[in-house]
Amino acid sequence: MDELTFSFIVPVYNTEEHYLRKCLDSILAVHNCSFEILIINDGSTTVETCNLLNEYKKYPNINIVIKENGGVSSARNVGLSTAKGKYIVFVDSDDFIDPRKFESVYSTVIGTPDIDFFAFTHTDVDINGNGRFSEGDNSGDIYICYSIFDLWQESHKHNASIIRESVWGKVFRRDKIKTLLFDTDLAFGEDALFVLEAWNETKKIMGCNIAFYNYRSESESVTNKYRPKILSQSIQRDEKIGQF
Repeated sequence: MDELTFSFIVPVYNTEEHYLRKCLDSILAVHNCSFEILIINDGSTTVETCNLLNEYKKYPNINIVIKENGGVSSARNVGLSTAKGKYIVFVDSDDFIDPRKFESVYSTVIGTPDIDFFAFTHTDVDINGNGRFSEGDNSGDIYICYSIFDLWQESHKHNASIIRESVWGKVFRRDKIKTLLFDTDLAFGEDALFVLEAWNETKKIMGCNIAFYNYRSESESVTNKYRPKILSQSIQRDEKIGQF
């Protein structure tokens, strides 16, 4: 079997049905490229979530992995260990992608096989999925950089601030991050640490003004909810980031 192009890793924990359905349907609507969707069911307990996941078992490119609840980092780590695609894309279960724009992402990624890490713009949407604002101008402009500082400078020249702590809105070459894992001791800032470690493993970064990712900034997802011990978690994260 030929290598898959993309592995979409989607951690799920009691996600509201309409959010999760929108998320999965948006990925399934992508055409013209090979991909798998790895749904990591992180010990969901609601009937609605479990029934919906059973419904999506019918799709041959969906692989549902069930694990005990351990948090979003542990779920993503399971996804990383299971993924078979050449490139990794993380999607939160209450967010969704634009399949047509992702086809442009595919063309960009395939057209530049020597790039290790891709950072794209995104659209901020409300809880109903309506766009509030888009980062950048969706021009498709690309800029190739060899450091984070260069990427920051170039992205601002293109009216896009794509230096984010999040893992969503990015495409990672799997062979460049194969030794990396999310820190399960952190419940806050784990994305930032992983992104920095990934940047540390790459030599060539591409920024691109294609807002394929739709982020629900007002949702109550596992990545947005208030977390206890947030101050101590922030301190731990900053200490680890300070090692770079």
